[in-house]
Amino acid sequence: ALGLIGASLNMQDACDKYWDEVGSRSKSKHAKAETKSVLADLVLHYGADVTLISITAVDVNKAIQSKRAAPVIRRKT
Repeated sequence: ALGLIGASLNMQDACDKYWDEVGSRSKSKHAKAETKSVLADLVLHYGADVTLISITAVDVNKAIQSKRAAPVIRRKT
């Protein structure tokens, strides 16, 4: 059943669903901001319309390497 869900679920819809069901319920402003940032990174990296089932282990490894190579921006809290 999970494969059938993933076959039609795209990255944007998955991130929106995660936000609605998990991220928006965080009590901490910092946690909410961090979750929004991570979800936005996923959409930016993979593309909004890519289906979850089409993402391979190689794609995930590329995303990890890209994130590791990106500069860390520290924000004042």
